[in-house]
Amino acid sequence: MPAAGEPLPVSASSGNGNGTVLVGDTSSASCASGAMTSTYAWRINSYNVAEVDAFFGPVAPQFLIKNAADVAVIVAGTNFSQTCFARPTPYSSVSVNNSTVSLRKRLYINFFGGIELEVPLETDDVYDVGLIRTWQCSGAGSALTAEYRISGTYPGAPTIENVSYTSG
Repeated sequence: MPAAGEPLPVSASSGNGNGTVLVGDTSSASCASGAMTSTYAWRINSYNVAEVDAFFGPVAPQFLIKNAADVAVIVAGTNFSQTCFARPTPYSSVSVNNSTVSLRKRLYINFFGGIELEVPLETDDVYDVGLIRTWQCSGAGSALTAEYRISGTYPGAPTIENVSYTSG
């Protein structure tokens, strides 16, 4: 398990080339004996993403954190606003499944009853997301919990900051 203030090993890539950023925990922590259980909770701290040109003019997108398969939305930003700085979203439900997530944008076009379209992140789109990561060894009385801030400008790699570290 990491020591207090130790950076979380995180991988980031442009995903499958469609403007998706994949952010994943690549730590290889293990327990001296017994099994390790890890949990993850994500939130959007802030973002500033470009409007998207549609056939009837620019549209403000919504910023999303989705599961690694790019299917289920874990956290959604302010509805269809290209910026969010006022306050972060609440953390998602704790999950053992979301060690890697994808960052995307979504448009809502009020056409034919409303259409939602996911679109690529664009050069200079800025994101700042939070992750609470917990490590628990079976049989241990306490868990280790760390909070991280992951921020970047697409398509560059993000920076990682250890915000808090709690054992107990």
